[in-house]
Amino acid sequence: MNLNKFFKAILVKSLVEAFFVPIPKTYSKLYSVKVIYDPNNVLHKAKYQHSENSNRVDYAAQELKNVEGIQISSPADDKERALRAIYRVHEKWYVDDVLAMCLKGGGNIDFDTYLTKDSFQVLISTTSAWLDCCQATLNDENEATFALTRPPGHHATSCQAMGFCIINFAAATAMYALEELGAQRISMLDFDVHYGNGVAAIVRKDSRIRYCSLHEKGSFPGTGLEESEGGPNKNIRTIEVEVGCSWKDNYSQRFEKEVIPWLLEHDPDILIVSAGYDALEDDELANLCMQPEDFYLISSKLKESFGNRIMFGLEGGYAVEATSKAIKYTP
Repeated sequence: MNLNKFFKAILVKSLVEAFFVPIPKTYSKLYSVKVIYDPNNVLHKAKYQHSENSNRVDYAAQELKNVEGIQISSPADDKERALRAIYRVHEKWYVDDVLAMCLKGGGNIDFDTYLTKDSFQVLISTTSAWLDCCQATLNDENEATFALTRPPGHHATSCQAMGFCIINFAAATAMYALEELGAQRISMLDFDVHYGNGVAAIVRKDSRIRYCSLHEKGSFPGTGLEESEGGPNKNIRTIEVEVGCSWKDNYSQRFEKEVIPWLLEHDPDILIVSAGYDALEDDELANLCMQPEDFYLISSKLKESFGNRIMFGLEGGYAVEATSKAIKYTP
């Protein structure tokens, strides 16, 4: 046997494999977490002091910039796609009224929900961010995606703004995944401290979607009483935790024993998480006692169950520094 030819063949084979064999997707990712953020969110700004302001996301974006493995990107500039998604879950007259109010300079929709002349632009951008995250997740482009956006959306119904919310981004994203991205089943988790009444109202008749809200008992909007299988398709689950509850109390048990199994049973193509951080002890708009590091436990347990099939989108969270820390722990 000619050893020179043998070793030469081995060398050539090694070089070919090193330079011409495609690298597996898991190792070709430069970033593991994709965060979608638009600094123009500041254009949605109340004329008076308001808890729902740009500091909520701008501070978190600054904190995330230097975190290894996180890529911060701008939302896609695709207004037509965003509008299609919005009109699937909202009445056309309602969306037209929101736009008309913006064109007139904005104002208060109700006592705590407002619009500015540029709010519609922000709502389109926020919708795009959520859709981008959903698409990236379903395409398995990243290990995690997070829409770092505002205003929140989970209280908005098909025809009513409330609780700082105007457009229901979570519901719009779920329907986008089903109607445009080929998803067959969607699970939705809402761990905002307040019940996502708008999401529940929009998706309750769609058996392709399961929605679970884990929220503080008796909090805004005053609905969301304990129910294991609500709606005509038994696809809505509402879980109330007591005032003052922390992760080590009943929260962790209900999350692990009830929330995850029920959502996982649906065998979803994607889990859409309405990530609200107003359950933090530092948040003055609610009365739970969660700590920023608890959201690492939540995220970890979700990944153990759903793998990379998860996207997060910001809902509430008004204690700026604590919310920023919790967001860093999440994806």
